[in-house]
Amino acid sequence: MPPRLRALGCPVDAPTDTLTAQLTAAQLPPAGFCLAISHTGATRTTVDAARRARRAGASVVTITSYARSPLSETSSHVLVAGGQDLVFGLETSASRIARPAGSPASPRSTP
Repeated sequence: MPPRLRALGCPVDAPTDTLTAQLTAAQLPPAGFCLAISHTGATRTTVDAARRARRAGASVVTITSYARSPLSETSSHVLVAGGQDLVFGLETSASRIARPAGSPASPRSTP
């Protein structure tokens, strides 16, 4: 993915070492963003890097299979792609759309 973002003119860094990823995330400018990808949304090293990016003031964009996860709670924007998101034991198709972090995974009706 970095070559494609570079082709669009975006300055990109994609460290493969987890410590370097965390240090790089901590140095992101407020106008920068961190793209965090985790199937479960609970991969500790990915969540730690995302938290460091948020503390630095950068936006965190997450791609995960689960709308409710430590990573999605840390993120500015979440794209739920694939997998199942179980809410009260039921899979919700509404949770499979992009949504701002912190918003409910699925709309609920109030009595």
